[in-house]
Amino acid sequence: MIPQYQKRLMNFEALSGFTGNNPDFEKQLLDALAADLTGFKFLVLEKPDRQQFDQFRRGVHNITPSLQMLEIHDLIHLIETY
Repeated sequence: MIPQYQKRLMNFEALSGFTGNNPDFEKQLLDALAADLTGFKFLVLEKPDRQQFDQFRRGVHNITPSLQMLEIHDLIHLIETY
């Protein structure tokens, strides 16, 4: 088990492998993920009705591949719990 203080929030090595170590492409992907997460945050903060829940599910579908690739397990777990 990894001690809490050594635990990484995300795996940048997986991103580098995906982009072929292209820092410009890495930045573009991280910028896109940040924009998606910003929009997703608003879906979480609202009390969901049926339409908003459907939007939430689409948002999860959009960000999940990036979260999995970067191994952002804490956020994946929080989304699954929500």
